Amino acid sequence: MSTYAAQKAAIVSILQTNITNAKVVYSYVEPNPSGYPAITVENYDGEGEFADTGRNRRKRVYRITCMQERVKVGASEAERILGAMVDQIISTFDSRTNLNLTNTCDFAYPIPSKWGYIAAPDIDVRTAEILLEAITLE
Repeated sequence: MSTYAAQKAAIVSILQTNITNAKVVYSYVEPNPSGYPAITVENYDGEGEFADTGRNRRKRVYRITCMQERVKVGASEAERILGAMVDQIISTFDSRTNLNLTNTCDFAYPIPSKWGYIAAPDIDVRTAEILLEAITLE
C-alpha cells in the first residue's frame, strides 16, 4: 500500500534530480524561498473507490508550484524561466507513466498548469501550478 509521504518524497527527489534550473525544491509550502526559481510540493487532494479488500483504486493529487521572482530578472525573463521549468516538469513526469516513485503508484500524469502571481509590497513573483495525479490500484 502506498502513502502520501512515500509518493511525495519520490516526487521531490525526481524534481531535485531532473529540474536543472530549480534553485530549491521544498516538500511544503515555503512563502520565502531561499532562491529562485523555486518549487514547492504539497498534498492537494485524494479520492478512492472501494471494490473489495484486494482491489481498491486510490488517487492522490499533489500540487507542484513553481515560482520565479520578477523584480531582479524582469517580467519577460521570469516568464521564460517559468515556462521552461513547467515544460521540463511535464516532460519529466510524462516520461514516467508509473512515476518511478519507488513503485509507490501504478499510473501518474501531470495536468496542464495554471499560472498566476504573488504580489505584495516587497514581493513580485510569477507562479505556475501543476497538479500531479498518482493512481494506485491496491
